[in-house]
Amino acid sequence: MTLFSRDVYYVRISPDLIVCRNVTAGLEHRQPASTPFTTQRLLVASFQPAVETLRTALRRTHRRSLLRPAMLLHPLERIDGGLSAIETRVLVELAASVGAATCVVHVGPELSDREVIARIDGAARSNR
Repeated sequence: MTLFSRDVYYVRISPDLIVCRNVTAGLEHRQPASTPFTTQRLLVASFQPAVETLRTALRRTHRRSLLRPAMLLHPLERIDGGLSAIETRVLVELAASVGAATCVVHVGPELSDREVIARIDGAARSNR
């Protein structure tokens, strides 16, 4: 590990709970929300409490690096019929608010560490 290696995070979001895995370091932390961010209809209904919950989870799994991290956000509930453009935007803004350089939103089955890295690498290549 060097100061110039980028951390990759797999962030699973459930109602009022964020599970953050630093795929690069193999560290994982479950962070319940101190202030609820979920409502009956929306997974992320209150933005600032969601940011604070994610920020706390990242601190618990962060390694020292000069590069901004890459994140794959995976909403686990409240996704019937897929995500709207607004719901996807909220998740991208959530990642940006905690300093992510790259953000991928995934809806589907849980991913392995290799799959997370492959999806983030694919997104980075398609943005060039």
